[in-house]
Amino acid sequence: MSLDPGTTLWPYEVVAEIGRGGMKEVYRARDTKLDRDAAFKVLPQAFTDDPDRFTRRAVSSSRMTRIRHTGRAVALCVAFIVVSPSMALAQGQGTRQPVDHRHMVSANPFLLLAGWFNAEYERKLVETWTVAVSGSYVSMGEAYTSGVAVFRYYPQGAALTGFYIGPRLGVIHADSLDDSGASFGVGFELGHTWFLGAERHFSVSLGAGGTRLTSGTVIPSARMVNVGWAF
Repeated sequence: MSLDPGTTLWPYEVVAEIGRGGMKEVYRARDTKLDRDAAFKVLPQAFTDDPDRFTRRAVSSSRMTRIRHTGRAVALCVAFIVVSPSMALAQGQGTRQPVDHRHMVSANPFLLLAGWFNAEYERKLVETWTVAVSGSYVSMGEAYTSGVAVFRYYPQGAALTGFYIGPRLGVIHADSLDDSGASFGVGFELGHTWFLGAERHFSVSLGAGGTRLTSGTVIPSARMVNVGWAF
């Protein structure tokens, strides 16, 4: 839609057009409420004439918003995970007491609130290494269903508990408005697991990372907050 100088979109009064492209039109305006200059963008007429194009634009904007929020959450989780073992090492807690359990199953009930899903099975290989098989579903405009294997190294000497870091690899299926298909991906993950209770069966885990697909797309992964049971 084209706006003529003098057009009022409360509280803005259009002064002049700054520029336009295929995705937006930009105008200089006067904020009559705060008495200052401003700039705002509007969609071109082509979007309102083409409902499918408008829908794709709305989905893309929603996806980018979710990615930004996910990125902030992952960054916060990574900061916490890195600081936690660093503080433990600074206090002389370089090792942790091993657990007798060899298996753990966990899931993230909180991701269900966003319509996402993550669950996994983790098995101890040796006292410092485990392998986990994880399945997840994430929707960010495009829907991603994944099945990955994660190899976790526990540097404090107690597999299944404490700080961990390791590679992840697997297959991720993407389903979008324009296309769908499966891609192989590799990445990394780091996190921290705590055991609670006298028998140390109940677990709480935080984790974050990313997987790069063969297509070049990077998919963030979040294990915030997985609750599980070890046996």
